[in-house]
Amino acid sequence: MRGTTIGWSRRDLADWLVCQYAPCAAPASYQESPDLPPAAERALDDGIVEGIILDARRSALRLLGELVVPWQASPIARLAVASGMVVSQRDARGAVAYSPVKLKRLRLADRVASLFIADYLNRPTDYRWLAMCRECGELSFSDELEHSSWCAGSPEHWMAFTAAEAITHAAGE
Repeated sequence: MRGTTIGWSRRDLADWLVCQYAPCAAPASYQESPDLPPAAERALDDGIVEGIILDARRSALRLLGELVVPWQASPIARLAVASGMVVSQRDARGAVAYSPVKLKRLRLADRVASLFIADYLNRPTDYRWLAMCRECGELSFSDELEHSSWCAGSPEHWMAFTAAEAITHAAGE
């Protein structure tokens, strides 16, 4: 979410997909059918990329509003696991941990959602108190609003994701 309010370029998006998202995602358990040409053969202008990023941001805000409400988060998480967007794995100590799935044809909004849902499944109590800076998109998962030094946003720019506020904000976003 950080930085999406100030505009990402195609390079920023590619960097996020390769360097941040890909290492977190588990390989798909099945072979995807190649029904679209490879990305290198499709032209995307900056306007399309910006639209995709803003759509993913709006979707993520709606999702975060739902993840702070336990009775809404549980069905969302179950659906993500059932659809194969999120998978359970065993970590080095044998404990179950959830991760997003690496699917080539997954929309950016779904990739972002799978990261948040996997994180929610791994640490649901972190979502009891959630806030986001309206200026830069920085997220805080505690009641102490820590903020990056590069953003000029002050504490009144933080949007709390309480159950009611998050739902109201996400509907209007």
